[in-house]
Amino acid sequence: MRKTSLLIAVLLLTTCVPDRADPPAPTGAFAHRFGVAALDGAADELSATGALLAPPSPARSRPRPADESCPALADAGFTARCGMAQSAGGPLVWVVHTRAEGRGLRAQVLRPTAGDGDRLDVVLEVTDESGSRFDDIRATVADITGDGDAEIAVSFYRRGAQQVLALDVVQWPGRVTLHRDYVQGSARATAGKLEGWSAPGGGGLRHETITYGDGAWRRTVASAESAAVYGQDFADPFLLHAGTRYYGYSTNRGASNVPVVTSTDPSGRWYALPDALPRLPSWTSRGRVWAPSVLDRPSGYVLYYTTRELASGLQCISRAWSASPAGPFSDTSTGPLICQTELSGSIDASPFVAPDGRAYLTWKSEGWAAGLPAQLWAQELSGDGMSLVGEPALVLGQDRDWELPTIEGPSMVAEGGELFLFYSAGRWQNSSYAVGWARCSSPLGPCEKDADQPLLRSAGDGTGPGGPGGSEVVADRSGGRWMAYHAWVPFEGGYPAGRRMLHVTPLRFVQGRPVLGTGELAP
Repeated sequence: MRKTSLLIAVLLLTTCVPDRADPPAPTGAFAHRFGVAALDGAADELSATGALLAPPSPARSRPRPADESCPALADAGFTARCGMAQSAGGPLVWVVHTRAEGRGLRAQVLRPTAGDGDRLDVVLEVTDESGSRFDDIRATVADITGDGDAEIAVSFYRRGAQQVLALDVVQWPGRVTLHRDYVQGSARATAGKLEGWSAPGGGGLRHETITYGDGAWRRTVASAESAAVYGQDFADPFLLHAGTRYYGYSTNRGASNVPVVTSTDPSGRWYALPDALPRLPSWTSRGRVWAPSVLDRPSGYVLYYTTRELASGLQCISRAWSASPAGPFSDTSTGPLICQTELSGSIDASPFVAPDGRAYLTWKSEGWAAGLPAQLWAQELSGDGMSLVGEPALVLGQDRDWELPTIEGPSMVAEGGELFLFYSAGRWQNSSYAVGWARCSSPLGPCEKDADQPLLRSAGDGTGPGGPGGSEVVADRSGGRWMAYHAWVPFEGGYPAGRRMLHVTPLRFVQGRPVLGTGELAP
């Protein structure tokens, strides 16, 4: 029988959980973490019922690639990712096939054919030829049982409103021994255990830890308190209080240019509404509509949003109008409201109404193509919010180590006779992303940072959602303030499989400094 050099080679191509930068442990800043509300110590025995991977019918094998490479395992018309799990019984190879053009996925588990070193048996597989079942399939290899043999954990990101993550664990000789479904959740396979998170709704999360012993899988479950209030992907959130309701707007998702949700309580249940901006102006196109925000004016509501200008290829800021905060908003413009082409474009617009009643807009200049650092700007708005007055003013730059590689998402708040500017910085794709703050002398700056560390960031132990950012502040009907932000679901970061959920946390000002939740004073 041929040596397993192919199986060893594909180890280099193993796909694991996306990389997440580990931030330093919080020191004074509000750490985004969970508090366990209730723990169920019962060890529930689990099974493979509902598994997606199954033996092919009829049984079949395939040639072993002559060049012993992972790409050579790809079926015709597909590309392949693969990896190997080694056990005392022998090796198992997992392969995820992705259609080279269009949608379509296939997952397989292969095993060397007994007595024939030139073939591999297909012992398990599942196929989604049209791409209608899964957004993605990923696999991780780990000694989950803790017995010295490696298992394969295959994650299926189901398509559909509930965003269910289905997980199959495969053990030698190639059978599924555990299946789990996590509603709007995530999972992580490591040595000795499997952890899963589920966000079924209602602002809470469930965390289960699964271990193996005496030939069976068992779990313990913890109910975790969380600031998450909406389980769908809802990046760069903006909350508006209008009348008796609250409205939330986010970066484009699925078929919606501007997803919108509504609630009667900022920390309560949120419900989806139709797309707030179903049509875009002719100078832009769908797919890159980011960071919307809304300004309440006497004549109606003005939506500011980031979108791609086709002529320049840059992200720029536009505006639209509606008589209702729910939309639909209409954008009749023939070009951007703001587009600093010499600074590589403009994004992340956020309106602010000063104590004297005048309205302003803050935003970020990208800077990257010009080789310049990102910067935050402000400019006065006209009374109706549809145009700008005067000249833009630079209010804040990037000068802290934790802010690398960029600073963005400005949001201004007036409190106690002072002005505060909140902003996000770091890498939005992972747990290094965080929220900082500065004190401003006027709506047009300058603003000065009063802390060397962020106000809000991921917990140092990585147990909570990662990379909080995209923060905005809303006042409730009693005058209380809330900070809305997004954060990756636990163990995930980056698209297509990851998800940034909407979180809402109380915001207070103590001795002229912002405090989140029940946390200590910011440093």
